[in-house]
Amino acid sequence: MEKSKKMKYKLLLYLVLLTLSLIKTNFGQDTASFDMQEVSAFTTSIDATGQYAECNNTNPDKDVKRYPEFESEKPLYGSVTFDSNYTIPDSGTKFYFAIDESKGTNKGYDTFYFDSNHNLDLTDDKPLNPIEKLPKGLLQSSGNEKIIYFDYLTINFDYGPEIGIQPFKIIPCLTFHSSGYVYLNFIPTVARKGNICIGNYKYEAILIHDYKISGRFDRPDIKISLTPREGAPPLGRWQGADMMRGIHSIDGKLYSFSTTPKGDKLFVNTYKGDLGIFTIGSGKRKIKDMSVMGCLMSENTAVAVGKENPGEWPSHTTQCEIPVGEYFPNTIYIGYGDFSMKIEHNEHSDGRPYDRQGRPMVYFIKIAKDKPFVFDFPNQPEILFTSPKKDAKFKSGDSIRIETYLIDQKLDFAILRLEKNSRKLPPLVEIFNSSGKRIVTGAMEYG
Repeated sequence: MEKSKKMKYKLLLYLVLLTLSLIKTNFGQDTASFDMQEVSAFTTSIDATGQYAECNNTNPDKDVKRYPEFESEKPLYGSVTFDSNYTIPDSGTKFYFAIDESKGTNKGYDTFYFDSNHNLDLTDDKPLNPIEKLPKGLLQSSGNEKIIYFDYLTINFDYGPEIGIQPFKIIPCLTFHSSGYVYLNFIPTVARKGNICIGNYKYEAILIHDYKISGRFDRPDIKISLTPREGAPPLGRWQGADMMRGIHSIDGKLYSFSTTPKGDKLFVNTYKGDLGIFTIGSGKRKIKDMSVMGCLMSENTAVAVGKENPGEWPSHTTQCEIPVGEYFPNTIYIGYGDFSMKIEHNEHSDGRPYDRQGRPMVYFIKIAKDKPFVFDFPNQPEILFTSPKKDAKFKSGDSIRIETYLIDQKLDFAILRLEKNSRKLPPLVEIFNSSGKRIVTGAMEYG
C-alpha cells in the first residue's frame, strides 16, 4: 500500500512538473497574471455610456408574439442585441422591449417591458419602473435631454461550460433629446479593477462593458482603461487601443491582453509571433508623397498602423511591421500626394445606413512574414446610396433624404473625408425628374 502511495505521488508530481514545463515552454515569463476585483461601475473613473438602442419605432415588431396591453396610445418599441461581435454576422442574442405610459398618453414613460426570458412574449416578464435611488455618478437630466433611469435589469449570460449561466445587472436609461430623438442605453453596473504590470511598468487597470454588453469579460470589445503608475508611459491612442483586442508597443515589445470569463484574472501577454510589413503604395500612379496612420482590425485583434506614441496618435509612416494575420481597415488616415482621406470598413448597404445586412467582413489586408502587403487602391470606387433605397418611388410633395458613401465594393471599405490640398471634395449631384429634366445640381457631402 505504501509503495502504491509513493508511485501515485511520483506520478502526480511528474504531471505537475510536466504542466509547469509546458507553461514555461509556451509562455515562460511572456504571460503574467493579475487579480482583478469586482467594483461598482459607478465608482470608477470611466463614464460608461452603455450599449445604445434606438426606440423611435412606434410600430410593434412582427417577430414578437405578444405585447402587454398598453395604457399609452404611443408606446415605444425597440430591440437590442447583446454579446455580439460585429465582425461576425448575426452573432449575439437579440432581445425586444417596449416602454409604456401607465397614466395615459403624454403623461410620461414610466413602465419598461423587456423580454428577459427571451421567449418573444413581453407579458410574462416583470415590468420595470423608474429607479427610486440612483447610484452616484449617473448622468442627470440637462436642458437638452430628459433622462429616465429604470430599475435594475438582470440578464443571464452563458459564461462557458465550467461556469455556466450567470446573472449580469444593467440599468436601462431612456433619453429624450430636445430635437425629438429618443434612445435607450443599457448601462453596466459592475466593473473589474486591479494593479498590473506591462513589462517593467505598473498600471491601474479597469475593465468595463461600454458600447457592448456581453456579460463576459473575455470578449474583444471589452473596454480596458490603463492608468500609468510610478512614471509608466501612457499607452498610445488609436481606435481600438482601449479595447481588450488592442495590441500595444512598449519599449519595442508588443503586448496583448486577455481575461477569464468572469474577469477576475487579467493576463498580459508578450507577443512572440511573426511580423509582416504593411505599406502604402501608388498603384503605378504618379504619386510620390504618401503616408498612412491608424488602426487595422481582425475578429479578435486591433493593431496600430504607424509608430505607437505614448498618449498620442501613431506617427504617419509609409510602412510598418504588424503581427501576421488578416485584417480590415478599421480606421486609417492616408496622405496620397495632394489628396488626403479617411478609410473605414463599410458599415452600410444599399438603402440602409449602418446596416451590413449580414455581410461577412472582408479581411483583404493579408499580412505575411515573407511578403509585404501593399495598399494601393486597386479598384475604381463607386457611389453607394444609403438613402433612398434603390427603385424607391415617391409622390409629389414627399420629402426625400439623399445620403451617399464612396466605397470600394470589392474590398468593402468606405472613403471618407476626401480632400485635396486640405479642401473638401464633395461630389457634384444632379437630380432629374421622370421626364429626364434636370431639376437640381449641387455639391453634397458624403454620409
